[in-house]
Amino acid sequence: MPTLGSESNTLSKMQEAVLRVRDLTMLQAHNNNERELEDWERLFDAADKGLQLRKVVEPFHSLMAVLELSYEPQGALASSREIEEDGQSDLKAAKRHRIS
Repeated sequence: MPTLGSESNTLSKMQEAVLRVRDLTMLQAHNNNERELEDWERLFDAADKGLQLRKVVEPFHSLMAVLELSYEPQGALASSREIEEDGQSDLKAAKRHRIS
């Protein structure tokens, strides 16, 4: 579960301190840092254009978040468009017949 960095003004002093300690730990242990939501979006886009961020859930009283992704292979998306453009079927029918 990632910790999404938040703007300093929106967190309590304790939450801010916990986030900064996590940042330092991540830097010391893994030579990396916590990612902001925009960083995750860029990472997903660079990994595969078919990865789409659908939802971000931050549990109550948690600084952590759950990122919900979906995957739509680029070839399957292009096939759906071709079917719809040819007038052979609508997008719903294409999705029902697409192989996952």
